[in-house]
Amino acid sequence: MGIDREDIERIAKEIANRVESQLSGSRYYAPYIHETKGIGDKVIKKYSVATTDLVVYEAWEPSAIMGKHNTITSIDGEWYGRIGTRRLPPQLEKLPPGPERITAVGKWHEDQYQEAYNLILRAFPEAQAGKRSMGEITLHWSSSR
Repeated sequence: MGIDREDIERIAKEIANRVESQLSGSRYYAPYIHETKGIGDKVIKKYSVATTDLVVYEAWEPSAIMGKHNTITSIDGEWYGRIGTRRLPPQLEKLPPGPERITAVGKWHEDQYQEAYNLILRAFPEAQAGKRSMGEITLHWSSSR
């Protein structure tokens, strides 16, 4: 029980069809997208996820490699941190474990996520229809056209 020539040809055709669909921006795959917009010192990114129909929107702000964010990237040679991943400020960090800390940290994160959503929607209004999660918005390509 192995793979014969017919199986190989069938698989090759399926791969070719998928690649062709992706490159043509069909309803199954989003085309290659990589777009950024600036709002003040913030950078809002929109990009497609390869071989999927997903488009992702994120908001970034100036940071440093060992800076104030848990998720960082380099944009045009400068370090940026994703809004929604800022490290806890000292006043929250020193709260003892328990309900007060959980509530305070949760609100602090939610405020950051809302800041990111506001920036994303200002830069890319079509993201309004997307799914919001942890300061990021995802949208199915077929919904964004």
